[in-house]
Amino acid sequence: MFTLPTKLIPNKILAVYRTGSFIYGLDTDSSDEDYIVIVEDFDGGTVVKEEGIDYFVFGIPYFKKMTEFDTSIVSYFAIWTDNTLLAEKHLVYIDENFKSEFKELIKVDWDKHFLDWIKRVIGYFSIRIEDACKEAYHLFRIKSQAKYYKETGKFEYHFDEKDKELALAYKENPRQHMPELFEAFAYLEEISKEATT
Repeated sequence: MFTLPTKLIPNKILAVYRTGSFIYGLDTDSSDEDYIVIVEDFDGGTVVKEEGIDYFVFGIPYFKKMTEFDTSIVSYFAIWTDNTLLAEKHLVYIDENFKSEFKELIKVDWDKHFLDWIKRVIGYFSIRIEDACKEAYHLFRIKSQAKYYKETGKFEYHFDEKDKELALAYKENPRQHMPELFEAFAYLEEISKEATT
């Protein structure tokens, strides 16, 4: 049962939704729980950790910048912006007076910002991919999401079963699945290159 982290986060909590591997069906017994927390009277973004739980805490101004891919936002936060697609489905708490604003807050103009997102993903993982970093399994789902958008023109949640299987396999044995990971990364690079030629 979810309990609001009011002892850890003193600001008034406006909304909390689940994120991370759980919402994509990639969680295992050893996975942390991840939540995005939107709070009042805070103009930044930070991570608050509790045993087995990570709270990604954002003020409204920072969250808005994140959904607009403002260059001042660190890539570590910007690359996960597509979790807004599943925010309402995985909402665990919302202040009654914040409901309308929340719906607007999680809207992203993906036709405008798709390439901004892809470039942030490439930049973030380009210096980590060689080390088989833990979170690189997300490249499989990001590739799946990007390919669906390129093929349909619709930016809505999509995770191909084959890509999901590869993501889970990578989590279990990263080194064994590096070739497939590089292939997913190369696909994203190709999208970015095509846009600049």
